[in-house]
Amino acid sequence: ESPETQVTPSGDTVRACNPGETGDQCTVVADFAAIDGLISDFTVNGTPIKPRLAAETAPVSNGPVTVRVLVAYRTVSSDSLSIVFEVTGTEKINIGGYSSAYLDPTGRQVESADYVGPTDLIANARAIAIINFERTDVGGTLYLELYSEDFDDISVQVPIAPLP
Repeated sequence: ESPETQVTPSGDTVRACNPGETGDQCTVVADFAAIDGLISDFTVNGTPIKPRLAAETAPVSNGPVTVRVLVAYRTVSSDSLSIVFEVTGTEKINIGGYSSAYLDPTGRQVESADYVGPTDLIANARAIAIINFERTDVGGTLYLELYSEDFDDISVQVPIAPLP
């Protein structure tokens, strides 16, 4: 049996420590803010979360494929940008998650570091996947490589806007 993370609430702060971690090694979640009774911001180890989040996007279509970003966030622990998206297709689609790129807010191109999801989507199906980019901020554009069954390029560009 593996030891569990120790979570300790104290006032407006929550400290989470993995076995063997103490003090600065623990994760501290604090500075909670709420709007209309819902959490609107907080910090992780002193880093504000809101500037690291992006809102859901409107669907972007190109031919038989539609892509919609559900959420994007820059992690505090690994400092990578994770983009969770939904892809639908009216015909068989090849998803090139590892060959996709992200153009960050400064214009720097970042190649995908990791992709978790299907590489092939059957006709009239829907899938949810996640793609990761190292050390970059929200506010750029996802260039998602997609191909038809005949290898026609049907890639899409999806803006990743920070929360207002």
